[in-house]
Amino acid sequence: MKFGNAILCALLASAPVGGQVVINEIHYNSEPNTSAEEFVELFNAGPDEVDVSGWFFQQGINFTIPPNTKIASGAFLVISEDPATLLANFGVTALGPYSGALSGDGETVELRSAGGQTVDEVSYGVGFPWPVGASGSGSSMELINPGLDNDLGAAWRSSRQSGLSEATIIAESADGWRWRKGETEASNPIKDWTGESFVEDGTWTTQTMPIGYGGVGSQVFTPPISGMQGQFTSVFFRRSFTVASGEVPQKLLLRYLLDDGMVVFLNGTEVFRSSNLPGGDLTISDRANSNGDENNWIEEELIGTAAYLHEGENTLAIHGFNNGSGSSDFGLNFELIRPGPDLEAPPIPSPGAQNTVYSVTAPPAIRQVDHSPKQPMAGETTVITAKVTDPDGVGSVTVEVQTVAPGAYVPAFLAKTTTVLRSQPNAPRDPNPAYEQNWVNYEMKDDGSGPDEIAGDGVYTAAISGEVSRTLVRYRITVIDLLGAEQRVPYADDPKLNFAYFHYDGIPEYVAGTRSVLGVPHTYSAETMSSVASYHILTTAANFDQAVAYSGGNQIPRNEYDARSAYNWSCSFVYEGKVYDHVQYRLRQRNARYSGSGKRSLKFRFNRGDYPIFRDREGNKYPKPWKYLATHKMIGSRGHFTWGMDQATNHLMWNLTGTPAPHTHWFQLRVVRNAEEAPAGANGQYLGDYYGMLLALEEYDKRFLDTHGLEKGNLYKLISGRTDGLSVQRYQAADAVDDGTDFTTIINQLRPARDDAWLDEHVNFDSWNHYHAVVDMIRHYDVQPNTGEHLKNRAYYFEPSATNPLGRLNVLPWDSDTSWGPNWNGGIDFPMQVVFGSGNNNPREPYSIDYLNVVREMRDLIWTEEQIDLMIDPLAAIVGPQVSADRDRWIAGVGGSQTSPALETVTNDMKKFAFDGGSWVGGTNGLMKPISNDNGISGQQGRDAYLDALVADPLLPAKPTISYSGAAGFPQDGLAFTSSAFSDPQGAGTFEAMEWRVSELNQIGGGEREIMPGGRTWSFLDDGSDQGTAWKETGFDDAGWNTGAAPLGFGGVTGLIFDTTTERNIITAYFRTTVNVSDLDSLESFTFKILTDDAAVIWVNGEEAVRDSFTSNQEINYDTPAAVNANETEYAEYVVDASLFVEGENLIAVEVHNRSTSSGDMGFEVTLSASEKLILDGGPPRFEWDADWESGELTSFSAQLDLPSVTRVDRPYRARVRHQDNTGRWSNWSDPLEFTVGTPTIQPWLDGLVVSKIMYHPLPPTVAELLAMPELEEGDFEWIEIMNVGAVPLALGELRFTKGVEFDFVTASKSTIAPGERLLIVSNIDAFNLRYGFAVTPDHVIGEFSKALSNDGERMKLSFGAGTAIRDFEYNDAFPWAAPADGLGSSLVLISPGSLASGNEASHWRASVADQGGPAADDALAFAGDPNGDDNGNGLTNFLEYAVLSDLEISVVDSVIFLSFTKKVNADDALIEVQGSSSLGEWSSEAVTLESEVYPSDLESRVTYRVTDSVAKEFFRLRVIER
Repeated sequence: MKFGNAILCALLASAPVGGQVVINEIHYNSEPNTSAEEFVELFNAGPDEVDVSGWFFQQGINFTIPPNTKIASGAFLVISEDPATLLANFGVTALGPYSGALSGDGETVELRSAGGQTVDEVSYGVGFPWPVGASGSGSSMELINPGLDNDLGAAWRSSRQSGLSEATIIAESADGWRWRKGETEASNPIKDWTGESFVEDGTWTTQTMPIGYGGVGSQVFTPPISGMQGQFTSVFFRRSFTVASGEVPQKLLLRYLLDDGMVVFLNGTEVFRSSNLPGGDLTISDRANSNGDENNWIEEELIGTAAYLHEGENTLAIHGFNNGSGSSDFGLNFELIRPGPDLEAPPIPSPGAQNTVYSVTAPPAIRQVDHSPKQPMAGETTVITAKVTDPDGVGSVTVEVQTVAPGAYVPAFLAKTTTVLRSQPNAPRDPNPAYEQNWVNYEMKDDGSGPDEIAGDGVYTAAISGEVSRTLVRYRITVIDLLGAEQRVPYADDPKLNFAYFHYDGIPEYVAGTRSVLGVPHTYSAETMSSVASYHILTTAANFDQAVAYSGGNQIPRNEYDARSAYNWSCSFVYEGKVYDHVQYRLRQRNARYSGSGKRSLKFRFNRGDYPIFRDREGNKYPKPWKYLATHKMIGSRGHFTWGMDQATNHLMWNLTGTPAPHTHWFQLRVVRNAEEAPAGANGQYLGDYYGMLLALEEYDKRFLDTHGLEKGNLYKLISGRTDGLSVQRYQAADAVDDGTDFTTIINQLRPARDDAWLDEHVNFDSWNHYHAVVDMIRHYDVQPNTGEHLKNRAYYFEPSATNPLGRLNVLPWDSDTSWGPNWNGGIDFPMQVVFGSGNNNPREPYSIDYLNVVREMRDLIWTEEQIDLMIDPLAAIVGPQVSADRDRWIAGVGGSQTSPALETVTNDMKKFAFDGGSWVGGTNGLMKPISNDNGISGQQGRDAYLDALVADPLLPAKPTISYSGAAGFPQDGLAFTSSAFSDPQGAGTFEAMEWRVSELNQIGGGEREIMPGGRTWSFLDDGSDQGTAWKETGFDDAGWNTGAAPLGFGGVTGLIFDTTTERNIITAYFRTTVNVSDLDSLESFTFKILTDDAAVIWVNGEEAVRDSFTSNQEINYDTPAAVNANETEYAEYVVDASLFVEGENLIAVEVHNRSTSSGDMGFEVTLSASEKLILDGGPPRFEWDADWESGELTSFSAQLDLPSVTRVDRPYRARVRHQDNTGRWSNWSDPLEFTVGTPTIQPWLDGLVVSKIMYHPLPPTVAELLAMPELEEGDFEWIEIMNVGAVPLALGELRFTKGVEFDFVTASKSTIAPGERLLIVSNIDAFNLRYGFAVTPDHVIGEFSKALSNDGERMKLSFGAGTAIRDFEYNDAFPWAAPADGLGSSLVLISPGSLASGNEASHWRASVADQGGPAADDALAFAGDPNGDDNGNGLTNFLEYAVLSDLEISVVDSVIFLSFTKKVNADDALIEVQGSSSLGEWSSEAVTLESEVYPSDLESRVTYRVTDSVAKEFFRLRVIER
C-alpha cells in the first residue's frame, strides 16, 4: 500500500507511525562485486507491530520469512544475500540468505503475505527517474519517506554517507568512569564483566579519566592508582553511554592515549585489541609485550558498530594491561566519537537504520520527463513535458534551457592540458564555469493552454522555440512546492547533468569538390551517406585536436598508461536522435595510436544509467547496452588499410566457431566542431562534420559476458607489460578470486613443464583449440609467451570451476588488425607453448592431436572459397557504398590526411592470402613455422595449402565418402545416407567413432544481370516543346512520337556514333522505353551507365532515379540548359535502389538537356544492369559450420544413416561424414553430398492430428498454490492439448512446435499418440500437477515447452520436421474469440476436432466448460435421441431445443435491428445459423454479423447478431444443423 498526506504529517514525529510494511531500501549492485552485500530492507511505518511470519518474496528474489518474525512499529527487517557479510560490513543482523539475485539492470521485487496477497512491490530501474548512483557506485537505493509511492523512481534516492552528524559520545577526560584493580578477575566467567547486565561489587571505584600512575606523557592522574607497581599488571574499566532513538551509528572512532595495551568491548563484544597483546581470552596474569605510545593520541575506526549497539543505554568495557609488574607507569585516557559523514568517501547503504536520505517533508516528485519531437528539425518548436506531483502542492515548475550553437560547444568539465594530463592523469578535471552560464528559465504550465494538452493532469509543459540545424539544447527542470521544498532533475548523482535534444535536418549529401576517386566534382547522395549508421559527437575543435594529437606535443608516450587511459575530453554523443550528454572520450591503441596523420581510433565512455543500445550490422539491437564504444580506424598496425574487413571477418569467424568475440559494426562519425556542416569552398570536403567510417568493437566487460551467454567469471583484457592482473581486469565475478591470482598464475606458471592434470585444471583446451585455430587460419600472430611487450591482443576469461577456485582459462581475441597477410611475430601464446613447445616443433599429445583435429575440421568447413566468400562479400556490401566518400574525405586532406585503397583491393587481397598466396609486410618471420611464411607454402600457394600441410598426418584415418541411399526425390521423411567403410593406416580394429552432419545452405547469387543493353529502341520527341510532367508517367501515350535505336543525338559526341539522329537547336529532348524485370525480390540494386552530352535526368516508373550533370537541388524545366559541357568520353555510373522497379514491365524515361540551342552536338546512350542479392533467399548468411543436425560421436560403426526429419522442404542441404581412430585422430570430413529436400509423406498426420485445446491465459496462482510453490507465476499453468482424430496411431518423434511455443516431440515421454487419445505439453509440470491434483505426473502430460503463450494471441505452428506444417493457425483474445479463455479459467476448445478445421477462425473455437480448461478430457455434449422429433410437442425439433435455450429475440436500437438468443456453449455437434429472407423462400446468413457474446454461466452464452441489410431481409430464423 502507498500512503499520502496523512502519513507525511505523522512522520514529523521522531519515528514514523501510521502506515504498514513497505520496501524501504534496496541494495542491488554492491561495490566491489565480490562483496555479498546486496539486500532488501523492510520498514514498518504503521503504529502496530506486524507479524511477517511466512511472508515471502516472489519476484526479484526468493525467500520466505521464518516463523515468529515480527517487525515493531518504526523498526526495520533486512533480508540479505549473505547475512554474515552484512553483519561484518555493516554490523546489521539480517535474515537470509535468499535465493536468486537482484538484477543490476532493474527488475520487480514483490513482497507477498503468507496468504499470497501482494503487500508491496517495486519495479526499479537504473536510469532516471530512478537513482543512478545506486547502480554500482556503492550506494543503495533508499526511499525518501515511507509514505511515498515506492513504485515511482522519484520517491527514491541513492544512499549517502551516514547522515548522522559528528558527535562525541564519551569525551576525553570524562567523568563517570568505573574502574577496578586487576588483583583478581573481575568476574567468573572472566568476560562477564564486559556485558551490560554485569552488577559491579564494592571493588569498583568511580573516577575521572585519565586513570593510571607514573609518567604517562602529559597526563595527570587524580588520584593515581596506588599499589600497582610490583603487584598487578591489569586494570578493568567500565562506562555507560546512551544512544538516542534512531541514531544507532554504523561507525565509531576510538581515540586514546595509552600505556601500554588494552582490549575494548562494547556490550560484551570485543571490538578492538592493541597489537602488543596476545590473542585469546586474557587473564590478569597477561601483560603487554611492548610499551605503548604514551605521548600521542591514537585513533581507530570501528565499522559495523550497529551490530552490537542499540538505542538506549550501552556499556563500554576496557581491560588495560601494563608491560610488566615492575613498570614505572601505566595509564589511559579515552574518547569515543561518532564520526560525521565523509563527503569524499564512497557512499554506503544504511541497512537496519534510518535511510540517509530520509526526509519528513517529501520533495516534489518529477518523472516522465520528455520532449517532442525526439529530434526536431531546424526551426521546429520543441515541447518539453514532465509529470510533477507533490503532497504539499506544486508551487512552480521551471525548465532551464541552455542553447549550444554549432561550433560553440560547452563541456561541463575542462580538459587538462597535455602537461597536466601526463603529470596528474588521475586527478579530477576542473568544472567549466561556462557550463553554468547562459541558462534561460521558462515557466512550465499545467493549465491546458498553449501546448499543454490537459489542465490539471500533473503534466507540466513548456514550448521552446526552434534553432538552426545541429544546435544542441540542454535542459533541466526545477520544482518548488507550496512549502518551499525544491527539487531539480536530473538528480545530483546523475552524471548526465541535464536532459538534451539535438536539432537536425538529416544527413546531407557530401560533395567532393577538390579531389575525388570518382572524378571531380562528385556528389554522394544523402542515401549513400546514410548507408551505415551515423553517430554525431559535439565537442570543441580545440579538444578534438588535442585528443587526436596530430601535433607531437599532444602525444602521450606509450609507457604512460594512466595518462593514455584517462578520458580527458567531453562530448555530446547523438545516436538515433537521442543525446547522450557529457560523454567522455580518448584515443585507444598502444602502438598505432598516433601512426599516420589520418583517422584515429577513438573510445567513448557513457554515463552510468544512460548507456546506448547500438544496432548490429543487420540493424538489430544488441542484447545489452554498451558502456564503452571502442572504435578502430581500420588501419592495421603494419600501416595497411583494411576498411575493417579483417577484424569484422575474424570476429565473425570466431563467434561462428564457438569463441566469444566482440561484436563489430561500421558507422560513420560526424564531428560537430565548426559552425558549418558542409562548408563550401576549395577545402569544404575536409572541414565539415563528416569524419568518415570507423569500426565499432564491443568492449570486454560484464555486458559482454551477458551478451555472449557466459557464466560470470573474471575477465581481463591484456595490456603489454601489465602483469598484476587487477590493472587489466574488466569484470570481477562475485564468487571468483579478487586478487588477480587467476591471471598471474597463467602468465607465470602455464609452462610446458606442467603435468596434464594441472593443465586440464587451469585451461579449457577445447576453447583454446577453437580460438587458436582461427588464429592460425588468419595468421593473427602478434603475441609471444612473455610478460612484457607481447602480453596483448587477447583477453582472458576464467570460467568458474567446481574443482579449481581460480577457474579455467579461455582465451578470447582482441586487436586482430594485423592478419590476412601482414604480420608480426609467430603466434605462440602460453597454451601454444605448452601444446607445441617454445619452438613450435615439439607436439604434446593428446593436446596436439585435439588441436589439429579442430584445424582440420575448420579447413574442411570454414576455410573454403565458398565459405570465405560468404563471410567477406556480405560484409563488403555493408561498408562498400560509402567507401569512396570516405576515401575522398581524407585524400590529401586538410587537418589530417590519408590515402586508402578501394574496397575491392582489400577484399581481393584477403582472398589472395586465403587461396593464392603472395607477399606481405612481416610475412616472413623466424618465429613462425617455415610453412607459415610468405616464402613457404602459405605465401607460395595460399593459406589453404598451409592449413593442409599443418594438419597432414600419415596416421590419419582415410577420408570417407558419402552417398545417398534414401527414397527418390530426397523427401523430408525419407532421407538416408551411406558412409564408406572405415579405413586406417594403423591397421584393423582401430575404429573409435564416427560423426554425421547436415547443414542447410544459402541460395547464392551475387551476379550481374543485363537488363537493358546498349542500342535500345526508344520513343522520342525532339520538337523543343514543353512536355510538363505527364510524359514520364507509365500511363502516358507516346504513340505519336518518333522511334529509333540508341545512341541517339546529333553532331559530334566523342564517345558515341549515332544510330538515330535527332533535331538540332533545342534544349531538351524526351525519350521513353520499357524494360522487363523478373524475380525482382532477388535483386539488390540497379546500375545505370550513361554517356550524355550535356546533361540528363532518368526517371523510373515516374520517379526520379538519376541526375547526370545537374545538382540535386536544381529546379529543372523543359528549357533548363545544362550548366557545363559534359564529359563526352566516359560513361557515368549510377547505382539506384531496387524499390524503384516493379515486377514485370517498367518505364524508363530520359530527358536530355543541351548546353544551348546553338550547340553543335547533343546525344546520349544508356545501359541498365541489376546486381543480384548475394543471398537470393534473403536473411543472413548460413554457414556450413552451423549444422542443422549432428549425430554426435557414434561409437559403433554403421554405414547407414536414416536422417530424422530435421530439414525444410525445398531448401538446399549438404551432408558429410567423418571417422575417428583410437588414437583420437579424426579424418577429414567427407566431400559433401548436396541435395534439395522434397515433400514428405505426411497425410496421416494431416488427417489425424489436431491442436484440440489451448490454455493460453490461465488463472493466476491461488494462495494455496503460492504457499506450496512461492515462485509460481500465471504463465506456469499454460498448456496445449493435441488429439489424434484419425484411425491409426501416429508417431510423434518427427513433430515439433515451431511457432508460439517451442517443443520437440523427440523429447516427449511418449513416442506415439493412439486414435482418440489426447496428450498435453505444459509450461511447468510441477505447476500443472499442483493445480490439477496429481501426486505423480499423469501419462497424458508428455513434456514441458519453452517460451510462453501470448495472452494477446499469436501464431501457432505444429510442424513435421523442420517446418512442414501439420497445423498452422493464429488465435486471438479479441472478440469474437471466446472471452472466458482470456484469463477467466477456461481454455480454447477446438469445436468438433474431427472436422479438421483450420483453427484460424474464432468460429472454430469455443470456451471450455470443464473446470480449469478440462485438460485431456472431452467436455462436449453429445445429442441423444431423434433429432427431427418433437418429444414435447411444442413444434420445435428435439435437436434445436438441445442446442438453443431461448427464442430468437428481436430488438431495435437507433433503427438498427439486433437478433439475440441463448445457446449451450458445448453443444459442439450443433451448427447454429441466423438466417434472413425477404420472401420466406430463400434464406441466407449474409445479412447478419455477430455483434456480441456474453456468458451468464459456464454452460451457456447469450449471442447477439446485428442485421446489416434490414431492407432486403424482412424475416429471420434460427437454423440448427447437425455437424
